[in-house]
Amino acid sequence: MKFTSHLKVSILLFTLLPLSLTLSARCLSGDCDEGFGVFQYENGDLYRGSWQQGQRHGYGVYLQENQDIYSGNWAMGKRHGFGRYAYSNGDLYMGQWENNKMHGTGYYVYQNGDIYEGEFNHGRISGYGMMQFGEESIYVGQWQNDQFNGLGTLTYQNGTQIKGEWVLGQPSGRVQYQYANGSKYEGYYLDGKRHGTGILTLPDGRQIIGTWHEGKQYAQPQPEHKEAFTYHYGSNRA
Repeated sequence: MKFTSHLKVSILLFTLLPLSLTLSARCLSGDCDEGFGVFQYENGDLYRGSWQQGQRHGYGVYLQENQDIYSGNWAMGKRHGFGRYAYSNGDLYMGQWENNKMHGTGYYVYQNGDIYEGEFNHGRISGYGMMQFGEESIYVGQWQNDQFNGLGTLTYQNGTQIKGEWVLGQPSGRVQYQYANGSKYEGYYLDGKRHGTGILTLPDGRQIIGTWHEGKQYAQPQPEHKEAFTYHYGSNRA
């Protein structure tokens, strides 16, 4: 029994020995300085592709130890140009890179089914783009740091639509809010609530013209001011 136990331990150590040796950084094949080669890093990451001055440069595939995979263009050791990044959690990005970050136009699919297509800026969703939140809603418009910011339209599957100005993910400014029940509000918002002058049109056509403060109506302006509150959506793309 002792011999068998010692034998099992010896076999296990012998099996693990080559694995420990492979963890040293080294060029496995090819030219990992000026050409095409396969390189293994100390942490177990593996790169197969083009090299220049000893750095990843040109097209190559990088497999991380956590199973993230990047396949695309490199510039002096950093992701740069067009590339595809498949995350181990199921997320997928295809698009432009700069200095190791998503930058330019791209297409991002989240593991929960959400899809974004549009502009990125230094790793964040910023600029103009479209986000589809599963089958529930879709936003088309301007973004800043992963949030709705600027002119945009958010449309829900049930027919509700919010169209106008956004600040940090909330309707703020001039907004047209179309409800699923047929009601419509045109006026000003602040931090996601009616705030300022506006017109609420009910499903039967009746209108409530007034002033709101943090979502609550507190004043009733004169009817002749109605035109001053009429919402005019600009020619922006959103």
